[in-house]
Amino acid sequence: MTDPGLPHPQPTRSFWLIDNPLSNHRTTVSLPCCADIVILGAGLTGASVAYHLTKLDTEGKSILCLDARAAAGGASGRCGGNMTNSTYRYFKYDMKKYGLDIAKKIRVFELETVLALKKLIKDNRWEKKVELREGGTVHSYLTDLEFNEAIENIEEMRNQGLGHELIIWDRVETVKKTHGEDFVGAVMNPNGSQLSPSKLTIQLLQLALKSGYFNLQTYTPVQSITPFNSETASANIDISSLKGQPRWVINTNRGSVICNTVIHCTNGYCAHLLPQLRDCIVPVRGQMMITIPSSIPRLWPFGISINRGYIYGWQRNDNMVILGGARGEAGPELEYNCSDDSDINTAIDRKLRQFLPTHFGDMVKSPTKIMMTWAGIMGMSNDILNLPWVGPIPGSKWDGQFISAGYHGHGMPRAFHCAKAVAQMVLGSKPDVPGWMDEMLPSKKSGPTMKDWARKEDLYKIMRIEDGLAEMERRKEEEDSEAFIETDVKAKL
Repeated sequence: MTDPGLPHPQPTRSFWLIDNPLSNHRTTVSLPCCADIVILGAGLTGASVAYHLTKLDTEGKSILCLDARAAAGGASGRCGGNMTNSTYRYFKYDMKKYGLDIAKKIRVFELETVLALKKLIKDNRWEKKVELREGGTVHSYLTDLEFNEAIENIEEMRNQGLGHELIIWDRVETVKKTHGEDFVGAVMNPNGSQLSPSKLTIQLLQLALKSGYFNLQTYTPVQSITPFNSETASANIDISSLKGQPRWVINTNRGSVICNTVIHCTNGYCAHLLPQLRDCIVPVRGQMMITIPSSIPRLWPFGISINRGYIYGWQRNDNMVILGGARGEAGPELEYNCSDDSDINTAIDRKLRQFLPTHFGDMVKSPTKIMMTWAGIMGMSNDILNLPWVGPIPGSKWDGQFISAGYHGHGMPRAFHCAKAVAQMVLGSKPDVPGWMDEMLPSKKSGPTMKDWARKEDLYKIMRIEDGLAEMERRKEEEDSEAFIETDVKAKL
């Protein structure tokens, strides 16, 4: 894989970032010469790490956060805002492929992360500030084949003590509640929520800023990280305030910062400064759009998705509809290895514009009136479990560097507790979050041996939708889950 580089200086304009009070925030006019902990990235992960560190640290360590763009200027200000945990989808596959324990932990981890974020929002009375909506998320199905498969997965989940909160709708109820005549059935996840991802990130950053130990510096791209060398360090730099030994020098366009600990929270861009991860966390471009106000009647009070989540959306209280996904229109590369969010894919744009008139034609007439369309960069994990990378970077020469990235398109229900886990590790403790899996630790990953795994599995799932092979492949999966990925998918590619 190639170097993802730094975030593009002129990205597409996102609706979420129209009103951003921390857009150009710099806590201090000048860059501090040193800090105990430096967080790279002021998105949801970086903001969450800062929040947890200010809550957990008892020594008053200085924390500096650097971002190449505005606060929340990356994926956290560009995603769909769906805070929906994984439930039944692929549960049987995960159970057979990875074991029941892992299949359960993946679901528990995401559910507990969502619940913790909701509690934080309510405890701080942020509901209106972050536009939280708790109407659930509905997965709608276009074929009996897919709907029956969903029911089978739910039944298996319930056999294992999970998924009892899920509500199955038949065709009549689905059509009535979604206004989509094409759907044969649906599954409601009542824990699914929607919100403004950028506003949540801003609230977390503002809370951290109140601690007095946190310094946020936007538009400060990091160009390199080099080991600290006392022999070559300037004698004019006072590092006496550091509470640990200086280990790293963070070099930016505005000067350098000496620190003890570095936490990489740049998701799809992290391999720019960690080249050993270029086959491990891959940048993938996603795409969103939003309709103009008053152009769409009231459709749903919940989030909605079709094609196993590859097209998704929700309707705000002002009736503006946010839509995203449709990467299958980009061809077999699926926008993988693309870190350029300064432009959009026209085929994906066309598919998203057709979504509402195609499936809700009685309510929405073509052409869809669009206010804005934009792109953002996800970080897909080539880990065989598609799990994020959370913890210390392996190898003695990387001592003091940590990471929380590679959310595989599930940053909203993963990042907050991943950030808590990495904050705990930075402070010398073991991860203590519900559903934690040691398989998230970078030292436990298969790494480059899993090159291109994520795209192949992604393509496989899309192909099951597009070419009608779902039943055949599902049966083969149940018969031989090991051979299913290693041979059959490679043959298709």
